[in-house]
Amino acid sequence: MRTKLLSLCFLLMTAGAFSQNINGRLTDDGAQPVEFANVVLLALPDSTFLQGTISAADGTFQLPSDGKTERLLRISCIGYTTIYKSCASGNMGDIPLTLDTQVLNEVVVRALLPATRMRGDALVTNVQAGVLSKAGSATDVLGKIPGIIQKDKSSFEVFGKGAPLIYINGRQVRDASELESLRSEDIKEVELITNPGAKYDSTVKSVIRIKTVKRQGDGFGFNVRSSWYQWDQRDLIEEVRMNYRHNGLDVFGAFRYDYGESYRYGQLTQTIYADETWTQKNNITEHKHRTNEYRAEAGLNYQISDEHSVGVRYTCDAAADTRSHMGILSDIIRSGQPYDQIDNNIYNLNSPSPSHRVNAYYNGKVGELEIDFNADYFTNSNSLVSRTVEESKNYEDREVNSVGYVENSLAAAKLILTYPVLGGNISWGGEYTYTHRNDDYVNPENYVPTTYSLIEESNISAFAEYNRKFPFGQLAAGVRYEHIRFDYFEEDKRMDDQSRTYDNWFPNVSFGTTLGKVQTQLSYTAKTIRPSCRQLSNTVAYVNRFTAETGNPTLKPSLFHDVTLSASWKFLQASVSYQLVNDPILYWSRPVEDNPGAAILYQENYDKIPSVRAFVAASPTIGLWTPRISLGLIKQWLDMESGGETAHLDHPQFTFGLSSSFKLPADFLLNVDYYLCGKGHSQNYYFGRVGHLLGASLRKSLLKEVLDVTLGMSDILYKNKPFNTASSPYMYLTMDNRFDTREVYLAVRYHFNASRNKYKGTGTGEEILRRL
Repeated sequence: MRTKLLSLCFLLMTAGAFSQNINGRLTDDGAQPVEFANVVLLALPDSTFLQGTISAADGTFQLPSDGKTERLLRISCIGYTTIYKSCASGNMGDIPLTLDTQVLNEVVVRALLPATRMRGDALVTNVQAGVLSKAGSATDVLGKIPGIIQKDKSSFEVFGKGAPLIYINGRQVRDASELESLRSEDIKEVELITNPGAKYDSTVKSVIRIKTVKRQGDGFGFNVRSSWYQWDQRDLIEEVRMNYRHNGLDVFGAFRYDYGESYRYGQLTQTIYADETWTQKNNITEHKHRTNEYRAEAGLNYQISDEHSVGVRYTCDAAADTRSHMGILSDIIRSGQPYDQIDNNIYNLNSPSPSHRVNAYYNGKVGELEIDFNADYFTNSNSLVSRTVEESKNYEDREVNSVGYVENSLAAAKLILTYPVLGGNISWGGEYTYTHRNDDYVNPENYVPTTYSLIEESNISAFAEYNRKFPFGQLAAGVRYEHIRFDYFEEDKRMDDQSRTYDNWFPNVSFGTTLGKVQTQLSYTAKTIRPSCRQLSNTVAYVNRFTAETGNPTLKPSLFHDVTLSASWKFLQASVSYQLVNDPILYWSRPVEDNPGAAILYQENYDKIPSVRAFVAASPTIGLWTPRISLGLIKQWLDMESGGETAHLDHPQFTFGLSSSFKLPADFLLNVDYYLCGKGHSQNYYFGRVGHLLGASLRKSLLKEVLDVTLGMSDILYKNKPFNTASSPYMYLTMDNRFDTREVYLAVRYHFNASRNKYKGTGTGEEILRRL
């Protein structure tokens, strides 16, 4: 089957090599690219329609031609004068378009594109055209894009699709600080892809692509940021980024320091259905927890020519040893009667070793063949020394000591080739990743087993994807093949029952068109959700004499099918999806054989979970007010046995978001953001409390926009207090937590000639890194 796929790719490439094309690039008066222009090929002399296309984001277009007959090219775009040019074949170079303005009583009227619209496979938000350009940083911008939910100051989620991969100018973001250091004034547009194609890893369900404004000039530049967060606890972020550019050489570096303090108060009630009903009520206090983290980065990029560039980047992450103390007071109830009270004090010493990552890339073009190659290497390790002092009211006391050691390494490479074929583009290539993980756990008292485990996993992927614009719409289709070998070892012995091999095909297809003034897209993708290395580990971690946690080496990846219909009209966007997850991974439990009142917590595959997800957003501009309003609905169907009864886990969950920006006098910008998450089910969890998150910030640029100052407050109402339950056949959990989410913050950024570096490495093996 693989041979047939490669043969098809070769035939399509060969067919394109012998075809003739008419291509060029559309520009405006300032030599900037013009996108979404209609380019139509007409026959002479009767102007009969032959072919049509739309210019891309970089202004380029391409149409097939026989290369012999003289044709007429008609180019039109809203806001520009329509032009005609005669042609036969070949590259027509840059074609300038002239603005079409109407002067009425000294007022210039120009047609403007909507701030958010559909383009190809993405929902595109124009940042430069509106108030988002003054939002602050890329973090502030993403939190206001329709369909993107900002979970906290450094993480995002796409509605109904989970955590996205984020790219800046084609390079994947591996550190959230990169978003904070990118100013909103430097962002051209943001593309949101909710059903990524075959060139992305099969685990990737959403992608955010940020494109920046092109900056010119050489020399030295730097960007300095200092942020301070304060309420009950304190957080600090200090960062400096520098780069030097001269001709084709670009040398860059960065250093970041993070200091954090946190605490947690919570109540966890655990009901176990065994020979009798056992209930464990836990009051949890996690005392002030301090972290000191450092990141250093250096690299260089060399632009050999306009067609070729190479580069290398090195990143080192380090953290100081961290001590933590958690107290858990547990009341144990057996069949409704008090059984024991246990006072647990857990002391941990976490000692991470520095992690190292190297990325190298080549990006080039040979003729019409585009080449994108990346290679990565990553390694890290961590040790955790834990001491648990357990005082029982009615039975013997315990002291439990353990040492855990984890060591990870990864090697990965990825190649993507793109070639124009039959008026469109075909992309094909492959990816290889290899991971190695040692996971050792020693408990001298033998309350839980001492284990020495090793996981080795290799993933070989091949993919092909074709997309083409037609006068009636745009079609994209692709397929990805993945061969995964997973080997699990205990005491250097391969465990055949827990080792396995997977061979999977992941197709995708999408079609987008315009119906009147409504842009629409229908798409289908198949994806997977792979268990993390921790979920696959056989290590058993001691919590108390009634609870332990472990992994499950027999877990299978989940297969994920998604059909989505999206639409965009003026300032309105909407989508509805049907999703089916086979073998979903759920939080699970089982009783201990010789101690039925105790439970082991782990993950388990379930049969399947179907669900429907709907989303609608509006982004109008009303005078000085620019609101972004969103409403979402998630509804699943899941029945499960729990405590001898059938639990119907199908309560729908609603979300609501309102983000407002106000332009104030003296160029102040006020942002007010509100997000509500309602009650409802997700997998075997129930979110039992309505969550409210209200934040506000005031921003001002000084010294001709060289200095940016932002003063704000997050979780003003202090209502982000999750209360969740989890159902499984042998156990029912309730979790009520309090975190220090309310903060006042001050962020100061100073930038001098701070153009973005030209590094084009995209990185590979990112999903494997997250699983490690």
